[in-house]
Amino acid sequence: MHRHGSNGNRRPSAAIATEMLRGLVAVSFVFMPSWSAAEEGNRQCWDCLKQLAMEFPEKNPQEDPFFEDGLSVASTVGAFTKCSLDDAEIPTLQKIISVFSDALVEKDGVAYVRERLTAIPTLSDEERAKLVDGARQDLSTTLGFITNRNCHILFQSQFDTGASRSWLLQVIQAGRAMQISP
Repeated sequence: MHRHGSNGNRRPSAAIATEMLRGLVAVSFVFMPSWSAAEEGNRQCWDCLKQLAMEFPEKNPQEDPFFEDGLSVASTVGAFTKCSLDDAEIPTLQKIISVFSDALVEKDGVAYVRERLTAIPTLSDEERAKLVDGARQDLSTTLGFITNRNCHILFQSQFDTGASRSWLLQVIQAGRAMQISP
């Protein structure tokens, strides 16, 4: 869902992916606790994530070897540990992602976000205020956090940026191993 310019102006996919994943930590306060996917006591369903990864083609036509070289499996596990498997939230998240993506090219991105979020009726006033605050702090980082919010969107984003299905499965394997370890 992250928009890029023409191939001549495209940033390396590893840099884009790193920036998106960094958002998970940097603005984790943006969503209310009710949107938290993996509460402290809950465990991620790694079998569910594996099944999701297997839905992607074995060979990614957009596969970018620099993506996997530039972004270690271990550095991405955190996002996959906390993402939600709730398909019901995808339409709202896609609308928010679209608003933030468009805001990146606007002269006053924060005002753009503030105005456009009012058109998303499923957001509460408190959620809108937190998202606008995130936009004030850093549009791109907040966009990364929102993208990382849902496992389906996160997987698609990683795949679109150049990850292979094999790499996604390595992340899942590493996450499962970390969760089993004390």
